[in-house]
Amino acid sequence: MRAWVCAGRSTGAVAVAALLVGCEQPAWLTDRDPLPALPTWSEPLMGRPIGQAFRLAPERACIGNVEQVEHRYEGAPRPGVRITGWAWDADGKVAPARILVVGPDGRIAGAGATGRPRPDVNEARADITSPTTGWAALAPLRKGRVTVYGVLSDGARVCKLGRLKL
Repeated sequence: MRAWVCAGRSTGAVAVAALLVGCEQPAWLTDRDPLPALPTWSEPLMGRPIGQAFRLAPERACIGNVEQVEHRYEGAPRPGVRITGWAWDADGKVAPARILVVGPDGRIAGAGATGRPRPDVNEARADITSPTTGWAALAPLRKGRVTVYGVLSDGARVCKLGRLKL
């Protein structure tokens, strides 16, 4: 991350880069900062009901967990949260590349990606072969209960990973 700071990149660029490669965000990126930009692939999905954007897969199609609100962004103009967990596409035998956060209204409100190292998941489950099943997702929400989904390898279905109260 030091290269990003030295290169004079914006805080948003540093935050997005850290999120995508699974690094911790720099200490100077505090809760006073606004929510970093969501992944560009997610822009056409924002605000759409999850059931209209994707087919819901059976529960056995994936396994995973929604673990915590890792960071709260309170800065204007856009507050929000970074949520973390892990996911595995049991049918495709891969970690779902994309993660979606659905707000209390049932509409897609946030997004993220897998790729964070999670050796504890491999140790606990012999059927999971990837060491990078961890994910982080951003959402411009501050309260309520969210549901997190993994986009399966076919790109047409999502599976529910869990729920979390913000």
